[in-house]
Amino acid sequence: DELRRCGTIMADLFGNPAYRAALAARGDRQQVMLGYSDSNKDAGYLAATWQTYRAQEELSLAAKDAGVLLDIFHGRGGAVGRGGGPMGRAIQARPPDARFPRLKVTEQGEVIFARYSHPAIAERHFEQIINALLLSARGTPEAVPDAAWLATIERLVVDSRAHYGDLVHRTPTFLRFFRQVTPFTELSSLNIASRPVSRSGAAPQRLSDLRAIPWGFSWAQVRASLPGWYGLGTALTDAIARDGLGTLQAMYAGWRPFTTAIDNAQRSLGIADMRTFRRYLTLASPDDAPIADRIFAEYDRSMASVLRVTGEAALLERTSTLARSIRLRNPYLDALHIAQITLLQRYRALPDDAPDRAALLDAIHHTINGIAAGLQTTG
Repeated sequence: DELRRCGTIMADLFGNPAYRAALAARGDRQQVMLGYSDSNKDAGYLAATWQTYRAQEELSLAAKDAGVLLDIFHGRGGAVGRGGGPMGRAIQARPPDARFPRLKVTEQGEVIFARYSHPAIAERHFEQIINALLLSARGTPEAVPDAAWLATIERLVVDSRAHYGDLVHRTPTFLRFFRQVTPFTELSSLNIASRPVSRSGAAPQRLSDLRAIPWGFSWAQVRASLPGWYGLGTALTDAIARDGLGTLQAMYAGWRPFTTAIDNAQRSLGIADMRTFRRYLTLASPDDAPIADRIFAEYDRSMASVLRVTGEAALLERTSTLARSIRLRNPYLDALHIAQITLLQRYRALPDDAPDRAALLDAIHHTINGIAAGLQTTG
């Protein structure tokens, strides 16, 4: 809702005489931060991705009308479900009205190590960002997308959000399933962030109580990466059946924002490992097996429909370096996942006052850190 209303909110703020006087004292320059994680938790991957794109348009137009210099601060995380993905492509996929030669962005967790731990890699990353900024801000403007394309993506957003909501918001036992199958609860005692895993500090009773960062982090730990793709498969499958494949393939080939959205979802699907996720189901109640079945079915739909749209034969076919990296890391991560599952089973079976709980929890924390370091996309 906030993303939808952001243009109106800022226009009202710019129209406030007291605020405008304060803004004039700062050179009529306004910074606005766009958060990716909470919108994804609320509405799912595609809806959050599209609404964030539209928010940049609305903010840019509101600032332009008010004669204000706008800086958009992108609150991106490492995982695709939290706005992650290749930075250069994200910059070039900005709306035409928001292609400023300035960028502010958060870098978090393992992404900092991956991009800045070696001077040569850090220098290359900055070169790529600057190159993308220059091309985006000073290059030839892209044509306005066809009205049919805009109608198609709006329908995709509605369908994907509805399917995501059916699982996440309207399945009564879903939150129980999430707490059981992931190490979310154990994250609360791991010193990885400045905020608790839930807004109340107590065990969350509603999805809105959950912080978005540990929500995405937990799904990455069990290799489901659900925030980065769930709902997309149903939306694409229905669109193909309704309108045919041609429009979607044309959008993928000729409209950068859609291309980036599909490619980032493909990264999430490729990093996910459903065989590993199936192992974590031993932690869940047998009554929640239908929830797992829905997740597996949507993963299969997402993978099949994305490949049809991209024309590829296998996930990550055109990003061979990432695919090779995943294959090399998986054997080491497999051992950590098995250790984590075993430790979680032992830890949760003990009474709260058992003397072994502290040592087991410490070992669980080590597996969490190890899996995050191996994935390098959960920051």
